[in-house]
Amino acid sequence: MLSSGALGVLFLVGLLLVVLAAVAGYLAARRRRQQLLDLTASRGWTFAEEEPRLVDRFTGPPFGLGYDRRATNVAYGTHDGRDLVAFDYEYTIDSGSGKDRTSSAHRFSVLGLSMRAILPPLTVDPENFLERFVGRITDSDIDLESETFNRAFTVSCPDRKFA
Repeated sequence: MLSSGALGVLFLVGLLLVVLAAVAGYLAARRRRQQLLDLTASRGWTFAEEEPRLVDRFTGPPFGLGYDRRATNVAYGTHDGRDLVAFDYEYTIDSGSGKDRTSSAHRFSVLGLSMRAILPPLTVDPENFLERFVGRITDSDIDLESETFNRAFTVSCPDRKFA
């Protein structure tokens, strides 16, 4: 059994580790934001730390899920004559209930590129067993030429030829 002094030291060490992790995370986020600022400036693009309008701008997963939705580190610009927007998207979901309730944040990198045409919805998601199984049964998982890619991702689109 540990003495109260030893427990106090363990608590302080644990608290110090939590503070160090928080500071390291803050510094990494600040460094990434500065790199994005430098990149956008070098390309003549516009940068915004946060853009609430983007949260409800798009449809389909991951948009519209969870709560506390945020679009941060937003870059607006053009590439090869096409308008683009790139940003970090985040939302939170809860699982469990009562005392066992937990919250988890889900983070994505999003790139929107103007295609100057109306295109069918196309999703590329990391492969998992359930999606592969359902995709095979419903014939909705589209296999492409690379078997390595097919094992890593699930591709879905109402227009197989377009995909």
